Parts: sequence; C-alpha cells; structure tokens
Amino acid sequence: MVLTQLPQWLLVQATIGLTISYTPPNANIARSAAAIAIIALATSVQIEALLPGRDIRAAGPIAAMGWVNVLNGIELLLLSRVSYAAQVKWEKTQLKAEAQTSQLAWAFWMPYNYRRVRTPWQIRRLPCFKRDEPEYVPGKGIFLVTCAGKAVLCGSLIRIFTVDLRYPGLEEELGILWGQSDVSVLHRVLVQTSFMVPFAVLTRAVIVGVYSATALSCVGLGVSEPALWPPISGSLFDAWSIRQLWGLTWHQMLRTCLLSNINFVLSSVLRIPRSSAVAYILRLVLVFALSGLVHLGMDLGFSVPIKDSGALHFFTVQAFGMIFEQLVDYIWSTVVGKGTRTGIVRRIVGYLWVIGFLAVTAPTWLVPVIKGVYDGGERVPLPMHLGFGVLLA
Repeated sequence: MVLTQLPQWLLVQATIGLTISYTPPNANIARSAAAIAIIALATSVQIEALLPGRDIRAAGPIAAMGWVNVLNGIELLLLSRVSYAAQVKWEKTQLKAEAQTSQLAWAFWMPYNYRRVRTPWQIRRLPCFKRDEPEYVPGKGIFLVTCAGKAVLCGSLIRIFTVDLRYPGLEEELGILWGQSDVSVLHRVLVQTSFMVPFAVLTRAVIVGVYSATALSCVGLGVSEPALWPPISGSLFDAWSIRQLWGLTWHQMLRTCLLSNINFVLSSVLRIPRSSAVAYILRLVLVFALSGLVHLGMDLGFSVPIKDSGALHFFTVQAFGMIFEQLVDYIWSTVVGKGTRTGIVRRIVGYLWVIGFLAVTAPTWLVPVIKGVYDGGERVPLPMHLGFGVLLA
C-alpha cells in the first residue's frame, strides 16, 4: 500500500518544483492550477492511508507529510512566489558564490528544502554545525562519517525502544495506559510517563535518522554539498521553555509553511495588523492548531478514529503553554527585575516545567496513537520500567 501512495506523494513535489522553477512569480493561472492539483493528489494519498491492508508504520507519516507538502506548495507557489530567477539573483550577491545551481536540479530540490537552506527565503534560527562558529561547514569526509554514525545510532534506538506485542508484562501495562485497569491516578500517570519518554526518543530518532540517511545518500553520491544539510534539530539543552522546545530544539521543517499560510489569513483575509497583540496570539494558536490538523492526518493513517485523536488538542495547548510562559516572564520581570531571569536556576526550573507540562499534555495525543499501532499488530514503545527491569534482572 505504501508503494501506491508514493507516486502521488512524489508527484506533489514534482508539480511544485517544476512550476516554481519554470514559471514567473506572476503566473497566477499556472500556479493556481498547480495548487489545486497538489491538493487533489494529497487527498488521494490520505484516502489510500485509510484503506485496509496498508502498512500503518509508513502510511500515517506519508499522509501527514502529504498535507505538509500542500501547505509548503501553497507557500512557494502563491504566497512567497518563489522562483528560480530570484534564486539566481540572490546567488550572485553572495561573497562565497559557488557555481550557479542547475534549474532542473533546483526544481526537484526546492520542494524538499522546507527550511529554505541557502536560499533568499532561509528561515531564522537555522541550526548550525558548530554553535560557537556559525559559518563552519564540515568537510565531506567528516560529514559522511557523522551522518552514518547518527543513522546507525538512531536505527539502534528505534530497535531498542520498541517491542513486539508478546513482550512479558506489556499487556498489563497497556491495560493501565488505556484506562482499563483500576489503579490509582498516580500509578496511571507514572505508567503514562513511562511510555511517553521512549515515544519521544523514538520520534526524535526517526526524524534524525531519516534525515541523516538522506543526507548521507545525497552528499555521498555527489548530488549535493554538506552546506545544504545543517542539523535537523537543535540541542536538547535548549529546551528549558515550551517556546525554546518548539522554536529551537525541535525540527523547524513546518515553520515556514505554517507561518506563511496563517499570516496570509490574518493579514490579507482578516486584515489584522501584524504587529498587534491580537495578531500575535491568534498567530500562535492558529499555527499550532494547523500543525495539529496535519498530525491528525497521520493519526488517521495509524488507524486512530478521528473522534479519539488528540493531535489538535495537544498542539493547540502548546500555544497556550507558551502564552502562559510569557505572562509569567512579564510578571516576574516587572516585580523582581529583568536581571534575575537568567542563570542556571532558571534553566533547571524551566526543564522541570517543560517535563511536567509535556507529561500532562502529551498522553492526550500519544496514547491513542500507541493504541492504533498496537491494534495494527505493530511494535510499540517499550515502557521505561519494563526496560529497566530487564537490565537489572
């Protein structure tokens, strides 16, 4: 079933790339037609993700990325009006200008360049190879060894942190996770947390592993250079607030396509001044809500009924968590003073806050996903306490 999804998925990207590369920015009819075509193709990908017999391990993510590609395509085609001519013009202004990018190669690369690396539209806060040396780019050999190491490590983590359904003690713990066992609230929270931590590790491992393997292939085959493959995620040590978690530590693949589409609605449709407090709050909430809808498509591919999916709730709540943080920060700065906001104590408190916030909000989304994967007969995250039991036995 995955093989039947991929042609439409790849056609979405090809349609976007060829259109932005070979049409001028003001080609409204051609670009609008391309936008309609990619929406239709993404719809077919989502429908196939719901059919019996599909591989749910891949069907869900492929469906979700189909909608990401639609948002990305609308941003490239109609909002930023990206074009090959603008790319060439920008390249001529760069001090370290390399050979001009091939138009056909650019057409097939740009739709996958979600962070707009080495383009006039590059995102802010792009992770760098060395924090204390932002311009540093490793040589090809070092880059390939690093990517290979990351890919192997992530693949190992995925294997270690997942177990099949016959794992001793798993069914009893899953019963507690589903709320089918009569246990105390504290016991249930501990079991949820025991599942959530490996789930988070697995999610990051999949993202970093796939990215590293793709970078390894492209650079190894000479298709692209290491400079086009900066780290996919920031450091975990930066995740001392919800804002830092989603703005630095987590991948920024969705940032441009989500923000651009929401800004269009707020500024061009609703005519809300971009710098107003109302626009800021609405932008924050709607961006996370739109991300929730994208992840809802993944949940459906994982056999999670739409009524049970917590994706929209989880991601929307993240926005309110960030608003709460800023409110607390403002009150603290006003009462105590700005000079007291930094330091190791604040970071420790921040880490505890983020862990606690996610421990409360994440189960709403992740428990139904784990159940969908379990019902599909696939491997599930290994609860920490069961894993530790094996290590200590």
